[in-house]
Amino acid sequence: MNTLIILLLGIHITAGMLALVSAPIAIALRSKTPRHRIAGRIYFYSMLAVTATALVIAAYKNIPFLFLVGIFSFYAIWDARRSLALKFLHDGQKAKWYDWAVGLITLLFDVLLVIYGVYILTSGDGMGWVALVFGGIGLFTVGKSLLRFIKPPKDPRHWLYRHLQGMLAGYIATVTAFMAVNIKFLPPLMVWLLPTVVGSAVITYLMFRIKGGKEHY
Repeated sequence: MNTLIILLLGIHITAGMLALVSAPIAIALRSKTPRHRIAGRIYFYSMLAVTATALVIAAYKNIPFLFLVGIFSFYAIWDARRSLALKFLHDGQKAKWYDWAVGLITLLFDVLLVIYGVYILTSGDGMGWVALVFGGIGLFTVGKSLLRFIKPPKDPRHWLYRHLQGMLAGYIATVTAFMAVNIKFLPPLMVWLLPTVVGSAVITYLMFRIKGGKEHY
């Protein structure tokens, strides 16, 4: 089993590096170009590999926090990818059963992440704050995503917003994991939360510019 874990770790690291490189390329190339789609696919499948291997490793090593964060990260890229297939929700299109299933299951795991955060905080572990922040963001994100299945969005570019937000959120998770492994001179809470703070500000700014017509994708 240890050999399998070492193999999975190698795949995890390789896929993580691919994700770190391919995401900025996809963003720089913008949408509606073949190269953007190629870079985007590389990023998406790299993130799938990162998430899948992380879940197995976390389960094997009995690390609940990393397992729950893995689910949280997976939904970001899943939602981003599915937004491309759900472009016409504003025009009567219906979500598939698996859109509901994945969303509701992820919602449950986000609730567990919040509960776990409270639990380890009461045990004196400051990482509970990270679990609470990630769990809270997950609940908000998944809830907002599921809501559009019930109450269709009016803006025909809704899919673009979800796509960018999800892909960038997945990239934040990748950068966070990279920093958590390699940055040792900063306090753990800062290492885990700084990418989310900076990344969220970037996403907010980007959405403001796109909705205002100042940025085109």
